[in-house]
Amino acid sequence: MRDKSEKDGVVARSEGDIAKGLSIGDKMEAAYELPFLAHATMEPLNATVHFKQDSCEIWTGTQIVSRVQAEAAKAAGLPVDKVIVNNHLLGGGFGRKLEPDMVVAAVRIAKQVEGPVKVVWTREEDIQHDVYRPVYRDVISATLSDGKIAAWKYRIAGSGVIARWLPPAFQKGIDIDAVDSAVDLPYEIPNIQVEYVRAEPPAVPTGFWRGVGPNNNVFAIECFMDELARKAGKDPIEFRRAMLTKQPRFLGALSLAAEKSGWGQPLPARVGRGVCLQPSFGSFIATVVEAEVDEQGEVHLRRVTSAVDTGIAVNPDTIMAQLEGGLIFSLTAALYGEITIEKGRVQQSNFHDYRMLRIDQAPKIDIHVIKSSEAPGGIGETGSTAGPPALRNAIYAATGVALRRLPIDRSLIAAGKKS
Repeated sequence: MRDKSEKDGVVARSEGDIAKGLSIGDKMEAAYELPFLAHATMEPLNATVHFKQDSCEIWTGTQIVSRVQAEAAKAAGLPVDKVIVNNHLLGGGFGRKLEPDMVVAAVRIAKQVEGPVKVVWTREEDIQHDVYRPVYRDVISATLSDGKIAAWKYRIAGSGVIARWLPPAFQKGIDIDAVDSAVDLPYEIPNIQVEYVRAEPPAVPTGFWRGVGPNNNVFAIECFMDELARKAGKDPIEFRRAMLTKQPRFLGALSLAAEKSGWGQPLPARVGRGVCLQPSFGSFIATVVEAEVDEQGEVHLRRVTSAVDTGIAVNPDTIMAQLEGGLIFSLTAALYGEITIEKGRVQQSNFHDYRMLRIDQAPKIDIHVIKSSEAPGGIGETGSTAGPPALRNAIYAATGVALRRLPIDRSLIAAGKKS
């Protein structure tokens, strides 16, 4: 991954003169990395199947009913119209139930028995046989001029999930999911180049994870924004504001998040606020995390404030619930999430070594929905992309340590080093 990320990729966006732009001004470079992640849905994967010689009925929870029906028909050796799928919206999905593997396995077992059979994975099987969030590496180069970004070169290296899951959408070597929120960067930068390098891990299946491609790109971009702001001697929010003059909805969300979070007000020692702005899923959202970091590098979440313009708010309670849940989901990943492989086997197995955020660790979360008459945007994944960069930037503000890899490395924070 690291080797491939240092080579030229397929250009997904190009504006201005990137070579000239990078040759002028104060240049800065950085690379950011994210690990494999499991989904760890509330209930482990399961399916109940009743196979007969002329029909097959399935009870499960899935995000892809038609695909499950088709794959089950193949496994059962039956026409598609002889397979009934009863879909139950239970147990959590987060992208894991965009895969048909559990149902296919259950159908194969059901063919061997009389009557219905229920197949349930243990938590250990669920974590060790997932279709994992890809590892990513992003290499960024930028120059500053008059306190703004003059040139921006951004290269993503990671799996081509779309290439496997929806091959017709993988065109000209570009994975549209992997570059999401990188090609549509909201900031006004005259010289931009975004590249993609497909880098598949050997023998580790990868797929969609809540937040999909943007949970990589928003992390790298927004972390680098804070580092550039510090290099320019600017407040992180003011640095962003100066490059959003043609983005009123982003400016509105950013200003409201700053106001409601108390941005700029004094904080105790080793407490910081970090901000994240994101263009993901058709919604405009700004998030501020306030966190405290002790001398051992342990991070204590104090408060999270999000301001979201998601267009017409069809159901405001759902918007708030999705953001709250997404923030907890992603802050968990930032603090603890990592799947590691040794001798071909996943090392993590349950919640003792694949940690979840505990209730006593959960911060106060304030969601502010901006009234809008614009078309509704997405909300199911936005919280999952907002948490990690805002938390990382809060740690950066509190300690001066610029972490560039997740999960958070407490030893680096304690030692005062960047990853």
